[in-house]
Amino acid sequence: MEVSSSDLSRNPVQPIDATTSLQKVYILLGVASLVGVLSGLIYLVFHLDLASGIHEIERHLRSDDSAVQEMASRELVRILESNSKESRRKQGIDDVRLSQKVHSALKNSGKANDAALGNLLLALGYMRYHDAIPDIVALLKVTESGQDVRPQALLSLGMMKTTEVLPFMTDSLKSETSGVRKAACLAIANVGDKGMVQHLEPLLADSALDVKWSVSLALTKLGNSAGQANIRTMLDREFLATHSEWPEESLQQLMIECIQAVADLRVEGFMSDLQRIASSDPNLQVRSAAMRALGVMSNK
Repeated sequence: MEVSSSDLSRNPVQPIDATTSLQKVYILLGVASLVGVLSGLIYLVFHLDLASGIHEIERHLRSDDSAVQEMASRELVRILESNSKESRRKQGIDDVRLSQKVHSALKNSGKANDAALGNLLLALGYMRYHDAIPDIVALLKVTESGQDVRPQALLSLGMMKTTEVLPFMTDSLKSETSGVRKAACLAIANVGDKGMVQHLEPLLADSALDVKWSVSLALTKLGNSAGQANIRTMLDREFLATHSEWPEESLQQLMIECIQAVADLRVEGFMSDLQRIASSDPNLQVRSAAMRALGVMSNK
């Protein structure tokens, strides 16, 4: 059926409001699959109006589709990472209300997959919503349905920055799962209690490379120098090459994260290491990270 100009004059096309709901955008774009475009559309709304973007995310956190929940929760974490509490407040975001919505989604997350559940935990940590601590602690064990979000639960508790959660982290340092031990180290460092050094030091001899790296940085952040020898090995290509079980991409990412941490923590005695990496490392991204770190360290 053709549309004539007279038809258009009788039924003019209405302009699209920039804050139109996602459902209308789906129709206008002729999109059949909600899941396939949800992230991009949330990203679009976020750039037009953060408050509108958050509203749409809240709505999709209640979805029965675990894939939709995962995408919405992932976008929420991205927003919280890139916008401080003060920035969110200035853009009309009520953190208390948003925290309550996320907490409700966590408590009713029976159909959520591990990724979505982990994102909800991290979101609550970024907003430091202490009311959720009991429910987060409950997820420090594998659920009856097989969900395992212990690392995210630990990181969330660490961001709460309260010593009341430290006993749970101490127990997690003894976990048989290296990812849990690693997360516990980082979480303890975030809380910032120097009394935890004695619990961390035994992990300097951990069999897992990423745990040794994490506990070394945690100790350094707590003002203890016992882990600095391990940090230096993380910047040594010859040493890393002996760990053939690690893909090259993972080793490069490990080096970059370590370089960034050395700069962020202003760790003394690493200028020569950074200079060597900046001038001779075979990977451009690693060299670039070292050059940025040198700039930071030079301006301390």
